[in-house]
Amino acid sequence: MAPSKIAKFVQSTLPEAFRKITKGRVEKPKAAPPTNTFSKLDDAGKERAVVAETLAAGTPAASTPSLEESGEEIVGLGSYQAVCQVRTVEAESSILFEGPVKQVKKTTEAADEHRRRALDYPVIKESTVVKTKDGRPLLYFLKKGIFAGMAADEQQQLGQQSMDAVRRLIDNYTPPPPPTEDPRAKEKGAQKMKEWADKGMAYGRYYFAYWIALGQSGVKPPTISGDSKIHVEEVSTYMQDTAWEHSQISRWISALDPERHQELHTRYHELGEDELQHLYQGEEACHSGLALLVNLAVGPHKDSNDAKDSWTSTNSWGDFKGGDLIIPDYGFRVAQEEGDIVLSHAAILTHMVDEITDGERFCHVRFTKKNVLRTPAIQEDLQIPCPMAGCRRKPCRSWDILKKHLRGPSGKARERANTKTYHLLDSAETREKMDEAKAAYNSPSVGPQDSSVPPMQDGAREV
Repeated sequence: MAPSKIAKFVQSTLPEAFRKITKGRVEKPKAAPPTNTFSKLDDAGKERAVVAETLAAGTPAASTPSLEESGEEIVGLGSYQAVCQVRTVEAESSILFEGPVKQVKKTTEAADEHRRRALDYPVIKESTVVKTKDGRPLLYFLKKGIFAGMAADEQQQLGQQSMDAVRRLIDNYTPPPPPTEDPRAKEKGAQKMKEWADKGMAYGRYYFAYWIALGQSGVKPPTISGDSKIHVEEVSTYMQDTAWEHSQISRWISALDPERHQELHTRYHELGEDELQHLYQGEEACHSGLALLVNLAVGPHKDSNDAKDSWTSTNSWGDFKGGDLIIPDYGFRVAQEEGDIVLSHAAILTHMVDEITDGERFCHVRFTKKNVLRTPAIQEDLQIPCPMAGCRRKPCRSWDILKKHLRGPSGKARERANTKTYHLLDSAETREKMDEAKAAYNSPSVGPQDSSVPPMQDGAREV
């Protein structure tokens, strides 16, 4: 088609704005390249700025902070003791544990780029402790730690018991796929399940946990997860058969961090069988949540709803290759085999799990959510009367509900309300109690003796 008269006119009168005419359509000029935001920085400044933005946004940087070797150290006590290589990262514990938790980009592109860069990361294969530069442990890798203090025949017997428990659970209860809205999984669950099913293998994840359901913080009290309420008999048997692992991990945490273990253990037994029901794993247990990942690769994320100073544990079963734990912020990866344990502060460390390249991997992740460990305040704890008539008969279930009732209605509803009823927020004593409770919730130094002083964080969400 020949160019129109209008197009010819535009071409002849505005040559700079319109470069050429093709098939009667006018092509717009290409946009000028964006200005380099780091143009005024020197080379060192540019690198620091890129790394800072990377750690905040979760985008891999060209330069990643490296591990420094710092000799060896004996960690733990008695049978739960290991000679660990010491590695140090450029991080201050005060910033990590006391500062805000910055989330990462949870996209397929970010995960792929992290995996590509991780090919060049140093691989930890022997018992290691990774510390901040001021000496606080961030991660322990305990080679064959699940079998600590056991004879060879006991190791074989219990290892087979856990493997049989996992197989039996999968045979009777197909693993749920990761939700399609969950950005931490690299692929959509249904598609990946089909790929594994074509190989005759399972894929997915179970959550057997005591927590507050997604989006229900301040609305409903903690309860056992939905996965725990299906096939109750099979789940109960599985929890009993793997309880020995939980005991071993609890002993390791006690040997490595007695103060934090005491808090976790005390809270676990405050809940007891009454709350945990068939998820209860015995006297020595300390974590109220267990995830079973079946051949699952996981994208970069932080478990920001866990307590910052709590320990998350992982241990795996199966004959597999791949599945390394990658810590992109500090540029290293941990190669796990059957029987190895990783203990980490998963709330503050960006982490991800690499693809399984051969065989099958069944990974146990044990954790405790912050709003379970340091329970939100309820009306009886604070001894603050709620002005709502219904709550005088049946107290508010959580801090959020009480706070909303104290604040009273808004807009036109407030105009119609009796303002004398909603006066309690103006009480200095009430404000002081509310501030103390919220501070206790957010403070990582709260010990078990303070676990009944509850916390609340606005808008908290479980993941």
